[in-house]
Amino acid sequence: DANGALRRKSLIPMNRPKQQGQLDWLCGVYAVVNAFIKCGISNKKSKKLFKEAILALPCEGWPEVLWKGTSFKELRKMIRGCHEEVARTSGILVEYPFLDGPKPKTDQEYHAKCLELVAEDDVKCLILGLKKKNHWVVATSDSDGKRILHLDSEQSEPVLRNKPKGEATKEIYCRKQLVVFRKAE
Repeated sequence: DANGALRRKSLIPMNRPKQQGQLDWLCGVYAVVNAFIKCGISNKKSKKLFKEAILALPCEGWPEVLWKGTSFKELRKMIRGCHEEVARTSGILVEYPFLDGPKPKTDQEYHAKCLELVAEDDVKCLILGLKKKNHWVVATSDSDGKRILHLDSEQSEPVLRNKPKGEATKEIYCRKQLVVFRKAE
């Protein structure tokens, strides 16, 4: 009968499901929302933050952002929109250390600065731009403070992506693009 055929068909394994990043370029939106969550904003508020991040994007860039991704300027607009949503209660401070000042000259210098920042007690996370994939990730340090830990929306688990301090890194950074999230105590 038709119901039996439908049940048998549903037992056939399907191809592996797609994850964020395989069909879209929303890593910037996810990085912004995940950074605020890392700063202590509840998962319950994450849908509201997602909406605020999307609404902060310029209308003329929609829907191309779905397949082209977000620029650093657009990322800053999304952060501003989300920050306005939670600013009264969060105590979150956002900084862009290389926006107007000198940027690191090498990836190793950038990596060292990131390690220095995540070691500070009030720094909860960073958002890094990775050139190789035109990709945004949230970053913290591992438990011993010697590696950068990427909390990547394309991966199901956090990934140690960089070698220990002092060694060459695997990543190619967008060296002017760094966002620091601090939590005022």
